[in-house]
Amino acid sequence: MKALHILFSGLGGSSSVVFSLLNENKNNFLIKQDVFFTGSYLSKDYIRKVKESKNKYFFIKTKKSYPWLSWFDVFLKLCKEKPDLIFLHNFQFIPCLFYKIFFKTKIIYINHQASNSRVSASLFVFLCSLLFFEHNICVSARITNQLKKKFSTFKSKITFIPNSVNTNFFKLDKKIKSNNYFRIGMASRLDTGKKHELIIKALNNNNLKSFNIILTLAGEGANLVKLKKLVKSENLQNRVKFVGFLDERKLKLWYKSLNLYVQSTIGEAMSISIFEAMSMEVPVIGSNVVGVNNILGKKKYVGALFNNNTEDLSKKIKFFYKLSEKHYALYTNNQRKFILNNYSNSIMSDNYKKIILKILPELNY
Repeated sequence: MKALHILFSGLGGSSSVVFSLLNENKNNFLIKQDVFFTGSYLSKDYIRKVKESKNKYFFIKTKKSYPWLSWFDVFLKLCKEKPDLIFLHNFQFIPCLFYKIFFKTKIIYINHQASNSRVSASLFVFLCSLLFFEHNICVSARITNQLKKKFSTFKSKITFIPNSVNTNFFKLDKKIKSNNYFRIGMASRLDTGKKHELIIKALNNNNLKSFNIILTLAGEGANLVKLKKLVKSENLQNRVKFVGFLDERKLKLWYKSLNLYVQSTIGEAMSISIFEAMSMEVPVIGSNVVGVNNILGKKKYVGALFNNNTEDLSKKIKFFYKLSEKHYALYTNNQRKFILNNYSNSIMSDNYKKIILKILPELNY
C-alpha cells in the first residue's frame, strides 16, 4: 500500500511533520510514503531530504492566490500515482475530494492552523474534511478543543497530535563557544505573524545596552526590508545579522552557536524551532501567547516566558545573560529531557500509526 503527503513546497511547519514521518518510515512505519509538493517553488533542501529517505517526490508549481488553476493537474497526478492513503497538509481539498469520489481512497487532513487563528476563518475546510475525509489531525490543542466543541457530532474524527523534533539529529555534540559575545537568535519566516522588531528594539533597552549581545535572525519573508530599515534606524547594524534561509544542516550549526533562543510571536500552532532549540540544549524564552505558553514555563527550568514588550523581554534576556553555569546547565539538561519525553519523532510517529491502523485495519495483518 502507498501513502502520499500533499504539502506546501515552501517554508512551514507541515514539512517538519512530513520529514519526521519519513524519517520514522525507515523503522517500518507500516506504509510506503511519497511526497507531493505544490507551491511557487521547491526548496533544494526538501529534495535532498526526500531522496535521503529513499522516497519519491513530485512537484506541481502553483500560483499564489490562484491555487484553483492547478487543481486539474493535481487531480491527474493523483490518478497516475493511485495512493491508498492521502495525508493532506495544505488546501488542495477539491482535487483530493474528486480523487476520493472516483477511487475510494482514504484521506487524513492535517490542520496546521496556528493557535491564535480563529477557527471560523476556515470553517468550510474543517467541515468538509469532517464530512468527506476519514480523519482530522490538529497540531494545536486549542484548535482541537474548539473544533470538538463546534463539531461535537464528529469529535471522534478529530485528534490532537503535536509536532515533533528529530532528537537524533538535533542533538548537541560540541558547543561553539564565543568568549566575546552572548549570541541570541530566532528562526522563522520574517512575516507579520512574528515580532522580530521586538527583539531588535530590546537590544537598545537600558537593560541590555551595555552588554555584548549579537542577534542573528534566520529565515526569509516579506518583512525583511522593513526589519533591515529598523536595524539601521536603531543603529544596530553591528549587533543584528540576517542569515537567510538555513537548510537543516546549517540550522543545526546555527543553534550550536547560540546562548539563548528567543521566539517572539503573536501566536503559534506548535513551534518546531522551539523544539529544535530545546533539543539542541539552548535555553529558550518565548512570548506569553497561545502555542508557546503551553510549552515554556510549565516546568521548572524548562524555558521562560516574556510579555510582548521590550522592557520585559530585555529583562528576560538579561536574566539568562547573567545566569550562572550551574543554573544554565539546569535549563539545557531539563529542556532536552522534556523534548525526549514529550515531543520526539518516535512519539509522534506512534500516534500517527494509531490513526492509520484505525482507518486501514487491514495493515494489522
